[in-house]
Amino acid sequence: MPGKIPTELQLALERLAAGKPRRELMQRAKAISQSYRSGAPSRETIRSADDALAYAFTRMPATYAATSAVLAAVREACPDFAPRTLVDAGAARVLAHPRVGKAEVGAKLCTSDGIVATTASRRDASAYKTRKGWR
Repeated sequence: MPGKIPTELQLALERLAAGKPRRELMQRAKAISQSYRSGAPSRETIRSADDALAYAFTRMPATYAATSAVLAAVREACPDFAPRTLVDAGAARVLAHPRVGKAEVGAKLCTSDGIVATTASRRDASAYKTRKGWR
C-alpha cells in the first residue's frame, strides 16, 4: 500500500521500542515537537537515543506517508521526471553556519520566498542567541 511505512522499517522501530512504555514515548515526542515549534535546534531537542526513538516511533509513519503521497503526485504529474541528483535540505532552513560577529549574527535561510539573508543584532539578545545557535 503506497504511503504505508515498509514492514521492515516498522519492525525495526518496534524492536527498538520493545520494553519502553508507549506513554513515555508519546510524552517525549510531544515535548520534542513543542521544542521544535518554539524554534529550538535539534542538538537542544534530541538529547538521547530515547528521544530520537520517541520522535521516530511517533512521527516516522506520518512523515513517510506524506512523503510518499508527494512523490506519487510528482510521478503522476510528471511521469518522465527522472532526477539524477538530490539535495537533502532536511527540515533545516539554515543554508550554512551563521557568521558570528561581535555586534551581530548573520545567516542565509531557505524560505518560501527563496534564499533570504537575515541578521540579528546583539541588542536583540533572544534573536542573537537563536541565530548564533544555528550551527
